[in-house]
Amino acid sequence: VSIGARAHIEANVVIRTQTIIGERVQIQSGTVIGTDAFYFKKSGGKHTKWTSGGRVVIGDDVYIGANCTINRGVSGDTVIGRGTKIDCLVQIGHGVEIGEHCLIAAQVGISGKTVIGDRCTIYGQTGIAPSLKIGDDVMIHPKSGVGEDLPGNKRYFGAPAMEIRAKLREIAALKKLPDLLRKLK
Repeated sequence: VSIGARAHIEANVVIRTQTIIGERVQIQSGTVIGTDAFYFKKSGGKHTKWTSGGRVVIGDDVYIGANCTINRGVSGDTVIGRGTKIDCLVQIGHGVEIGEHCLIAAQVGISGKTVIGDRCTIYGQTGIAPSLKIGDDVMIHPKSGVGEDLPGNKRYFGAPAMEIRAKLREIAALKKLPDLLRKLK
């Protein structure tokens, strides 16, 4: 474990092996960093846990709220870019790469091997599926479900997440559906 200068780590934070924490990082109580990935191999009808061999690398000036969990990579690193701010109760899966200066709100879950660009904002209760690529300057609105890559410089919303204007048109069309069905009868 390596902890940079002027890092502030509160009580009951667990920092496991192969974790590198940059300078001026703030970590709130109850956060666990460097846990093994939720990664199992099925063989003979049983699930066997794989031990994670990667690291967690946290850049300078990162803020991590209370009760977050950050898995280390299975073979590569889990990376949180410089200046990123993470709210309470966020789960970051194995091998995730989060760019610089991102904002991630409470109750976001980011599945393993997802890559998030720089300056992204992810609002609360958003779930992101594994192995996706999210471009730079993306905003994902609350309670979204991301199941495919999201190109940069756009805003997304919904489950499944879509560009916000397309999603709002979809919602407006769905509201008209009961009247259309009545007219068909």
